Amino acid sequence: MVTPAPRPTILELVQIAFAAQVGGRLLEAAERYAEVLKRDPLHFDATHMLGVVQYHRGRFEDALRLLERAVQLRPDVAPARDNLDIVQTARRRETELCRDVLPRLAPLVMPVHKLASLAGAAAATHLVILQPLSARDEAFVESIRGACGAAQIRWWKDPRASDYRTARAVDLSDGSHPEGGVQIFFGTQFAPGAWLDRARPELSLLVVTRDEPGLLLDRIRELSGEGSRQVGVLCCGTALANGLPFATEVIVAQAGPTKDGQ
Repeated sequence: MVTPAPRPTILELVQIAFAAQVGGRLLEAAERYAEVLKRDPLHFDATHMLGVVQYHRGRFEDALRLLERAVQLRPDVAPARDNLDIVQTARRRETELCRDVLPRLAPLVMPVHKLASLAGAAAATHLVILQPLSARDEAFVESIRGACGAAQIRWWKDPRASDYRTARAVDLSDGSHPEGGVQIFFGTQFAPGAWLDRARPELSLLVVTRDEPGLLLDRIRELSGEGSRQVGVLCCGTALANGLPFATEVIVAQAGPTKDGQ
């Protein structure tokens, strides 16, 4: 009988991750630091270093969240504060650049009218949750469901978007994915994934909930197949829609979802 290898300690995982980081193997480093945080969510070094790694991978939102958390955990550590300032500055510059680029994507954005008609005419309607849902997000989700009228909606979610109200959704990490029909992508935080090329939607709709032009830019490019088809954009609120350089459909949130999401 083969004796299984001992599970590495947290210290060993941090050392492995740091060696990968120094060696430029950023994905490996991110995975090892994330493994540490699964065991110890309050581990300062893993939080701080994963924030740095994500910054170097170009994942500014993740980097910002992690470095803000690191500073909360250890406000006395100057390098963490310095790295947070670097990411905040880079994010501001990225935001300014993306605002300049967004108007160029206007030809890829199609007008959306009467969501119920679109959903009712499609072979299927899929709603894919691509960010953690706040209470306000949940209200917008319910508004979208209501706007789809009598159409039967199949629910999907990125595994990082887990929430008890979307327990009915199929976790995309199990290998299944939407196919055909109208595919409504709620949120811009997470990329749809490698399955997107196999999804073959009749129509893709992107629901924007936050003023994050860099993520919006990425999602429009992905959902359009890098410009091979148009994408419908729906905005959660008039103020957000008015800030975009192309026509969008406005979603008005319901007062709030019921406890079971029905």
